[in-house]
Parts: sequence; structure tokens; C-alpha cells
Amino acid sequence: MTETFVTKIENQTFENVVVNFDGYQYHKCVFNHCQLLYTGMTPAHLVDCQIRSDCMWGFGGPAQNTLSFLKDLYKSSPASKALVEAILQTIRGEAPPQQPFAPPDSSKGLVH
Repeated sequence: MTETFVTKIENQTFENVVVNFDGYQYHKCVFNHCQLLYTGMTPAHLVDCQIRSDCMWGFGGPAQNTLSFLKDLYKSSPASKALVEAILQTIRGEAPPQQPFAPPDSSKGLVH
């Protein structure tokens, strides 16, 4: 699948504005005192950007659903907590002790 972006934005400074990340690529941008929004409806990329600590994040749609599910998963059992921790290690670029997650096996039936 090819990712499609609405706009590529480079070397810009955003201050005191609402910034939507869905469908955008931000390269070497700076965000100061902004409200940052991501819904996960379309891909977004950040490359070499600076997001100041005074920015506020908002998540909606599929992004919020994923965060809520990970929160519930983290609290549900020691094994699922370890899975979420391994996902976070992968995000940080650390190698988890083992790879506890993998793409779904299409040969197995989906349980609802």
C-alpha cells in the first residue's frame, strides 16, 4: 500500500496554533505552544522536528481507540502488560527481550 499525504511541510515554525497531523509530513519543523491533533485517519510523519513541552496533544478516532485499547491491555494481565512494554521498547528503538507481537496469521479464523 502506498501512503498518500496531502502536504509535505519543511523548516516551518508553528506557534500558538492548532496543528493537524493527519495526512501531513513535517520535516525539521518547530512547534511552540501549539495544540497538536492526530486521529489516525491517514498516516502522518515527523522527521527531525522539535515539539516543545508547552504543546498540548489531542487524539481522536482510530488513534484514540488504539491508545484506549493499549491502556486496557496494559491493565488486563501480566502477559499483556509485558506486551505493551515490549511495544514501547520497540517505539524507543530498544530491542525487547523477545518479539511478543506479530502480524495476524491469515490461515487462522478471526474470533469475534
